[in-house]
Amino acid sequence: MMDTKIVNGVRVELSAEEKAALEAERAAAATAPPTAKQVIAERDRRIDEGTTINVPGIGNIPTSGSPVVQADLTSLAQAAQIAIAAGNPEAMFPFRDRTGTTHALTPEQVVSLFMSGVNWLASVRAAAWALMDADPIPADFTDDQHWP
Repeated sequence: MMDTKIVNGVRVELSAEEKAALEAERAAAATAPPTAKQVIAERDRRIDEGTTINVPGIGNIPTSGSPVVQADLTSLAQAAQIAIAAGNPEAMFPFRDRTGTTHALTPEQVVSLFMSGVNWLASVRAAAWALMDADPIPADFTDDQHWP
């Protein structure tokens, strides 16, 4: 970051006092305790990044937790439940994972994927709540030890 400012349209060097104040501000920001807003950003990053879910009969499926994927899985789960209720357990549902691989899932596998995803999302949210309730929030709140 440059230690200059614009005065009357001209870039000038900061005075010694301004530089000292800027350094103090930077040091305070670097040592300030984490905030709930930062925890929420980390939670959202982890949800978007997703997880890998083991689906019986298929194996590991890497998924994103993005809102679009959540909506897709919700729709697939509803359709799978309709197929189960209609006595059509052989129906196949395509699901494209985060790596671009398309999996053909039975209704039971769709429900398994969906429920595992719901449980994972709940555990990520619970971890974020626990961090935000901590006083103070741990400085290493982004460390994997705090997250599922």
